[in-house]
Amino acid sequence: MTANNIRHFRYCKMLKQSELAEKMGFKSNDRISMWESGKTMPSVENLFRLAQILGVMPHEVYPDLLKLISHDPTSLTSDK
Repeated sequence: MTANNIRHFRYCKMLKQSELAEKMGFKSNDRISMWESGKTMPSVENLFRLAQILGVMPHEVYPDLLKLISHDPTSLTSDK
């Protein structure tokens, strides 16, 4: 599981999961829920889109990502 700040930044923008999902172009909030819980991670494209919508830089969404990648790049789970 990878810690992230999606929920925090979503709350700052006063968005529900369903509203963020709609802005991302998804039909349901399933992916947002999975990302927030750390069960999966967004693809690179979705990470950049997510960061843009939330008004932050991608590394702010996943602050420990570079540290994780440098230690065990096989531990990442991505969606498409």
